[in-house]
Amino acid sequence: MIIRVEPKEFFMSTVYLIFNKAQAEPEDTEVKQYLEERQLEPRREFETAYQEQDCTVWQFGGCYLGQHLEKIADIQRRYIEAEILASEIQRLVQEGGDAEVRQAAEELPPAGLQEMLSALVTEFHQDSSFGSDEEGHVTVILEGAVVQQRFKALLEGQR
Repeated sequence: MIIRVEPKEFFMSTVYLIFNKAQAEPEDTEVKQYLEERQLEPRREFETAYQEQDCTVWQFGGCYLGQHLEKIADIQRRYIEAEILASEIQRLVQEGGDAEVRQAAEELPPAGLQEMLSALVTEFHQDSSFGSDEEGHVTVILEGAVVQQRFKALLEGQR
């Protein structure tokens, strides 16, 4: 989902929630559920191409969504953080400096490895695991040795 806010006159704005029709994002369901639980309905719903993708767009008034927009952005942020965290943890496990961890990761069946990586993402998904680069983009701040040590501990727990 993409959130786009367009300013209007007199401190007003229009908010567009843009959902990819072909490939739903992980946060889409939770955002839609959040809106439904609070009986927040779009002023307008339409189909369009956005960034060369077929999309469904929900249009809201900025005042109508009010502080709900912050909650929706938080939902989206959590999913994005989990996604980049998962990628970095996988890299640290499969390409990190500990040969024993790399070998163990290679020997695990794909489903087993995914389960272990998911457990690590849950464990490390906290504010201290993130920072930002010079351009303000979210980055992951983890020590490879700590991640590899936790991976080993999870392996030992399975044996």
